[in-house]
Amino acid sequence: SSSSSSSSPPPPPPSPPPPPPVGSEEKEKEGSNSRFSVRKSKVRELQELRSSLREKEFALLQKQQELEEKEQTMIVLQEQLSLEKKLRDILIEEKEKAIEEAKLAAGLCSQGGMMP
Repeated sequence: SSSSSSSSPPPPPPSPPPPPPVGSEEKEKEGSNSRFSVRKSKVRELQELRSSLREKEFALLQKQQELEEKEQTMIVLQEQLSLEKKLRDILIEEKEKAIEEAKLAAGLCSQGGMMP
């Protein structure tokens, strides 16, 4: 079967397209206009998407900045709380020392009154 295909003549070249009928130029223009308008609407849609993305990115950056500021505030408040706890412990210690000293002084004064 391969020998018969090699002996067959090549297919004839395709015939040229028929001449366009009258009024087809207008249809071609309409087709290109509709393709142009589709492209234009897609470009517009892309521009709107980009604009929307820029707005969302800006909003996200603002939120991120707010979160960072709140985080910094929390860090400062935690440090302040830690310092206040240390100060409270120091004050309690000082108060206990003062009470002990007062007891000792009172004891010495009462003993001093017993001396001749």
